[in-house]
Amino acid sequence: MIAPALLPDPAPSDDALPPGVALYPLPVHPDARGRVGEFFPADAAAVFPATQWAFGVSTANVLRGMHVHLRHRDWLVVVDGLLWTGLCDLRAGSPAFGRGRLLRLRGATPAALHIPPGVAHGFLSPVPSVFVLGSDRPYDLTDELGCQWNDPGLGVAWPLDATPLLSERDRALPPLAELLRLLPPFALGQ
Repeated sequence: MIAPALLPDPAPSDDALPPGVALYPLPVHPDARGRVGEFFPADAAAVFPATQWAFGVSTANVLRGMHVHLRHRDWLVVVDGLLWTGLCDLRAGSPAFGRGRLLRLRGATPAALHIPPGVAHGFLSPVPSVFVLGSDRPYDLTDELGCQWNDPGLGVAWPLDATPLLSERDRALPPLAELLRLLPPFALGQ
């Protein structure tokens, strides 16, 4: 992935992110009235050709996921609050296949997280949070599969003191082993 000239280079990471996953720090301009910043800089379209935008508002202790997209990519920015973002590369042939990772995204220090197809992801809101989610394709329910958020095979150590609030759909997701049988081969570098 080549970063456009004005979009900052992806943030360095102690633990390598899966190939194609990138975290871009976003500039914020605070003053006595509050702050202003961009969640999608003008040159970001060279990295992520967005076609649809959505926003989410989560109360404390909400977990959304784990989901994996077959075709579309996501662009996630936390506007307010905090999201623990669990990631697991499910692309056979990827050097990070099966490796789980947990990232903390905060509205106070915004960054855009780019998630390609084949990388499972979920979002835990330990506090009330607001986020923006972009997609490079229109939403299509057939493009989204998932597995149980707490499957040990994901390698994601969620920082939880209690069972999170889940949607009915997320509660009914299958184990990771069943999801892996449904996934097609993915092209790396999307």
